[in-house]
Amino acid sequence: MNMRKTIIAAALLLFVGSSLPAIAQSGFDPTPPADPQVPIFKYQLSVVAQRSDACYVSGSGKYAEGTQVTINTSARNGTNYTFSHWLKDGEYYTGQQQFTYITTNQAVTFMAVWDFTPNVPDDPTSPYFAPKHILALESDPADCCAFNRASGLKTEEESMVTLSVTPNQYYEFTGWYNGTTLVNSNATFSYQMPSEDVTLTAHFEYHPFDPTTPGDPNSEQSSVDNGIVGDVNGDSVVDIVDAVQIINAYLSNTTDVLNMRLADMNSDDAIDIVDAVIIINQYLGKE
Repeated sequence: MNMRKTIIAAALLLFVGSSLPAIAQSGFDPTPPADPQVPIFKYQLSVVAQRSDACYVSGSGKYAEGTQVTINTSARNGTNYTFSHWLKDGEYYTGQQQFTYITTNQAVTFMAVWDFTPNVPDDPTSPYFAPKHILALESDPADCCAFNRASGLKTEEESMVTLSVTPNQYYEFTGWYNGTTLVNSNATFSYQMPSEDVTLTAHFEYHPFDPTTPGDPNSEQSSVDNGIVGDVNGDSVVDIVDAVQIINAYLSNTTDVLNMRLADMNSDDAIDIVDAVIIINQYLGKE
């Protein structure tokens, strides 16, 4: 398979080379801007739970070296579990439930460790007893984030509670809801506990590509569907840069990050060198 890719790439280079005299006569400079052929390497950051039934975790993904990633965990089952610490590749790392990690040039795994702590019922005979109700926290879709506090904790009515949510990679927060009623549109806010049990749901939308970097041809998340077939980098122009991005993705086996509808020029359900050649021919006016 690697030999086939090398042969195809060599043939493409010969094709482009044979077209250079005609291009030079027309005054066209084929030099792509911003050096789109420099690859960006990303490394796997895995965030897991020692017990999947105990907690949620967030932060997993593939990141370039030097990226700041927020890693967080929150309990699933109320006060049945209490956070203990994080392990990094099997060794103790920190006792902070949420922290920021700067990625390196290697894959790492963080594991959240929680201790089982059964809930002790409130004593209504105590002079310090105050009515408490369950504050449950859920997410939609499920398991796409982590909260700053355990779900199901009993909370004194009319007290103010700070709620915060950290989404997993590619998920965008859209609001806190009580049923179908929007409670707050901020990821972090202060909530006044009502005089009854309540369930708040954090809603998210899934975006497989980073909307903050739509035009970066070096990014694995640079595909933007603006409706222009062949415009892989989303700059509203179909040119050599788009062809180069397809070639780079094909040679690095990362074509899955490209928009199939825009990059599959010959509609064969595959993104490869042939699609790049079609773009080049169109740009040179040969199709």
